[in-house]
Amino acid sequence: MSKDRRSILVSVCAAALAACGGGSADVAALRLVDLFSADMVQRAPSAAVPPSAAHWNFAEDQGLQGWTAAYGVADLKLVDGKLTGRSTSDVAVIYVPTPADLDVQDTLYSIEVRLRTSGGARAIAFTRNNAAVTVNDAAAKTMREATPAFQATLQPGEEFQTLTMTSSGVSSLGSGKALAIRPTDVAGQTFEIESVRLISQGDHSAEAPTGVGWQGLGNIFRESISMRSPERFAVELDVPQNSWLDLHVGAVDDQPVTFRIDEIIGENRETILDRTVTTPHRWEDASIDLGRRAGHRRLEFYLDTDQEYRTGFWGSPVVRLRNATATAAKTPGEALGGVAAPKSVILVMCDTLRRDHLNIYGYGRETSPNLARIASQGTVFLDNVSQATWTKASAPSLLT
Repeated sequence: MSKDRRSILVSVCAAALAACGGGSADVAALRLVDLFSADMVQRAPSAAVPPSAAHWNFAEDQGLQGWTAAYGVADLKLVDGKLTGRSTSDVAVIYVPTPADLDVQDTLYSIEVRLRTSGGARAIAFTRNNAAVTVNDAAAKTMREATPAFQATLQPGEEFQTLTMTSSGVSSLGSGKALAIRPTDVAGQTFEIESVRLISQGDHSAEAPTGVGWQGLGNIFRESISMRSPERFAVELDVPQNSWLDLHVGAVDDQPVTFRIDEIIGENRETILDRTVTTPHRWEDASIDLGRRAGHRRLEFYLDTDQEYRTGFWGSPVVRLRNATATAAKTPGEALGGVAAPKSVILVMCDTLRRDHLNIYGYGRETSPNLARIASQGTVFLDNVSQATWTKASAPSLLT
């Protein structure tokens, strides 16, 4: 959706929601992620982003820093602030044990490598649950045929390039006791590495300014407003009667993070949410009853901390309406301010079921007669695109 169309949609939703104070409405929810814009953010950090815990900078002249050749690499050494070597195989692997002080619950967001190489099509990175990485000829053959989790396209030549390799899956930092890199996939090439960095979800959030994105905590993903201190933002809206702010909060820091929302009316400020999260990597319900706060309000969101670059997530913040005539909703429709309850839908999902082995999609054997019978009485979709390549992300997309 274009920015202009989104702005029109937000305006219509806001107007419809504001008109709901006296009863039912066609629009029963207002998503704050739709109201958010970058110009709402105030109080940027004054200092640079602190370096991540897993960061190897060879320009600091601290030697190899634990990096070792595992397979297909000769002459691995430090030269003029760069880790250099030469590939003797198309599977050239170097590795290093990861630091022991990593937050093992945090998610590995990406792997960043700054290098240059004389040749090759792609660089590859992966983690191992052992501190030492051993590769033999059989393992090298498997690596040639496998689809790597982390990879990036190389641009051989004299210029250094920064490769940011992200994975379609989700893994915790604790699952990797060693980091391995294949700096080139062609034998007989030289490579020079300036720096290597593991970027966790927390590191990524600290580097990115406050904004909207999908955040996963405990393998539960929510469209969220990700925030870093001391940044804060305020939303202007007309709060209808019988409404509440449906909200979850979460963090990835080991230290406690306090989430606050202040209601501002003229010169008056009142805190309506003061929630300290002490357990990271999970969502906590922080919903707020707005029933007695009907009218035009300014809500300011921030993290109450004196440390810069603390991060927190405002998960799926939505203002919702209750039925004006009922204190306890009996149906989903009543809970959303007069919107008719949906008809029943039964959704049957089969995980890891191969399309190319189902006769309704052209497979030669009759492997699924009952599915074929259902398909003959309904609609069969032939051109489907998945939200993601793994179940915990793709399955919720069917419901949202």
